[in-house]
Amino acid sequence: MSVSTPRANSLTEGEIGSVLGRMGLLAPGDRLVCVPLDGGVSSDIWRVEIGARKYCLKRALAQLKVSQFWEAPIERNDAEWKWLAAAEAIWPGSVPRLVAQDRDAGLFVMNYLDPDRYPNWKSQLRNGITQRKRHCSRCPKD
Repeated sequence: MSVSTPRANSLTEGEIGSVLGRMGLLAPGDRLVCVPLDGGVSSDIWRVEIGARKYCLKRALAQLKVSQFWEAPIERNDAEWKWLAAAEAIWPGSVPRLVAQDRDAGLFVMNYLDPDRYPNWKSQLRNGITQRKRHCSRCPKD
C-alpha cells in the first residue's frame, strides 16, 4: 500500500519511521505502511502498520488546517495523552491503549481502532445517525 500525497505540515513516511524507531516500535527490516487519515483539523493523524500491528499516530499541528491563519501550541498533544491516561485509569478499556509518546515532537501512538467496529462519531452525526451501538457490557443501555 502506498502513502497518499502529504498534506501541508504533514509528516513523511520517513519521519514517521524515524520517530517509531526512536520509540522502539520499528526495528530495522520491519515493513512499515503509513496511511494519512481524514478528519484532523488540528492534528496530523496516521494509521501506521508495522507487520501485523496497527497503530494510530497523532501529532498536534502548530498551524491548523483551516482557511484562516490559526496557530495553536503543540503541547496540547501532551494534555490529550494525559487525559486519555486518566480516562483509562478511571474506566479501563474506555479509550485506545496508549503505546508511546514523543513530547518533543508533539505526538503519541495509540492502538488503531477499526472503524467497522468503532465508527467515527462525527461522521455518524453528519449522516444523521444519533443512536449508538453497545460495544461491551459496560456501555450504558440506550
